[in-house]
Amino acid sequence: AELFNTGSISASAYASASSRGTDEAYATAIAVGVHQSASNAQTVLVTLTNSGDILADATAKAFTPGTVTEATASASAVGVSQEAHGSGTSGSIARAVLSNSGNITATAFGSVNSQGSGSPDVSATAIGVNQFADSAGAASASLTNSGDISAFATADISGGGLVNEISATASA
Repeated sequence: AELFNTGSISASAYASASSRGTDEAYATAIAVGVHQSASNAQTVLVTLTNSGDILADATAKAFTPGTVTEATASASAVGVSQEAHGSGTSGSIARAVLSNSGNITATAFGSVNSQGSGSPDVSATAIGVNQFADSAGAASASLTNSGDISAFATADISGGGLVNEISATASA
């Protein structure tokens, strides 16, 4: 799998859940700018050459104005994901290669506004670049970067409920 990008690639996901009374509200948003995967060959190579812009933006919001038992918002964004899975035989090769001179950005925002007595959960995860290579005699992942790779994650809970879990994770 080979991709050359000199322009703009943008993936955006928005999820919103609102409940009434004692109903539950769940919102999940997942955005991936570029996902490359190849597998089960003697030589597996996934390559991305980027001199443009790659953006992944995920927003998940849950609103519960009543006496809700559960409110959950989960947002996940990945700028570039590459997977190379070899054939598992001797002498096989699996490589994930990224050359970036442009911009790769992942942003994730999760928000819960819970007015009831429930236990809200919110999470936001942003990953700039994720590379994986396995199941080969020689497996490798390489990144050459002269541009910008950024990841931003924000998780927010407001309201009167008891907070169960809140987490925000960002990795470039």
